[in-house]
Amino acid sequence: MEGSARYRLLRGALRAWLAASGRSLRVLSIGRVPQSAAVLYLCPPSGFLDVLIMQAACNRHLVVVTDREPRSRVELLLAGLLNVIPCGPEPNAWHSALRASTEALVSGGIVTVLQTQAASELSAGRSETAVALACEAWANAFPGQTPIILPVHRFYPRVRGQEIFVHVGRALPLDEQADGLVDDVRPYVDTTVRETCEKAVFALDEDAFAELLADLKHALKERLSEQWQGRPAWSQRVDGFRLSSCAAESLSRLNRDDPGSLVALRLLSEAQRETRRQRSLADLRAELGRKQLSASKRVLAWTETIVGLPLACYGLLNHLVATLLLYVTGLLKHGQQVKPETWVARALLVLGCYAGQIALVERTLGRAAAGYYALTLPVSGAYLLRYGWLLRRRADTSVLGVWAASLRSPWEASRKKLSEKLDQILSPSGDNNPGGPKAAESG
Repeated sequence: MEGSARYRLLRGALRAWLAASGRSLRVLSIGRVPQSAAVLYLCPPSGFLDVLIMQAACNRHLVVVTDREPRSRVELLLAGLLNVIPCGPEPNAWHSALRASTEALVSGGIVTVLQTQAASELSAGRSETAVALACEAWANAFPGQTPIILPVHRFYPRVRGQEIFVHVGRALPLDEQADGLVDDVRPYVDTTVRETCEKAVFALDEDAFAELLADLKHALKERLSEQWQGRPAWSQRVDGFRLSSCAAESLSRLNRDDPGSLVALRLLSEAQRETRRQRSLADLRAELGRKQLSASKRVLAWTETIVGLPLACYGLLNHLVATLLLYVTGLLKHGQQVKPETWVARALLVLGCYAGQIALVERTLGRAAAGYYALTLPVSGAYLLRYGWLLRRRADTSVLGVWAASLRSPWEASRKKLSEKLDQILSPSGDNNPGGPKAAESG
């Protein structure tokens, strides 16, 4: 059952929106969803975006029950179009959501439970309302049958253009009768749901997570060291500092609840590490270059590189046709051992191009101009070879210091992005100095 034409049109618009945003959607283990009715439980943390993703991923009729009230007019409008029904404590709201969910299950549709609290908070307040309603709707639709509840994990990469993954888990092992589930939801469903959602499907494995913690500890110690170096008469060192237990716990919880944010943090960490590696390599090459060439030789190399550029361009223009013919005929290939007949063929081809170009100049500008042009051809060719050697051997060495200096800005930018992302994760309350005692501690 696909629902109304407006419902199908909106679902198509959601898929077009995903395509326009440069993201694709992949559903893993979709075969676990039975062809008959089922209940999908969106493992927290979840929000209204999860509803849009599920509507785009599923081709069947969905009814979403949630304990979350629409927070804007746009959400209120979309909730009406996408069958999102708040199941508040008011009797009218509860019975309306219960009736819609029961009808969807009877017709072979899917009831999706949207929970707004994390798994560790499921036992507080009215967080179990949506689960209780889904189980009661199942009992009304299929009396005496055990509910089929499948947990759903999502992975939203923060980098634009990457795939969104939706993973459908195995059905919860509920062996008790449905009537018992309606009477007391928590002993049978709530505990099982909590345990299932705590199994982070898309979390980083232990080795990758430990490597990320080591990188973040290095970044925090580096930032602390720079801050302390700017203080007068400050002698404390950061060698004994380590990532605080509070920060490690926050990152571990993020790895379980929102692995997409942690993956984005890891990408920033790897980018910062790569820019640091490139900068260190550039500094090393610049130091070696300064040892190979003295300051006076570097100045001469720079001067010749600038002054000799017009003559090199003139030589390149004169030998453009010859170079093209050498490339087409295959004579331009550089091998370990070049046969003598290959050198003879190259020389004859270049001399033939010289003769043709001189004849063309004589015909257009006269014999005197052709005579002067003939003298400049071998000279410009010889200097073109010299200029190429200069760029490879001398100018390249002289520019190493400039290259190393140019890498400082990307390195600082990547480090700033990593620090801001880490601050956002470790200091959700808005503290402006999370790199201090909260993130690091002496050990």
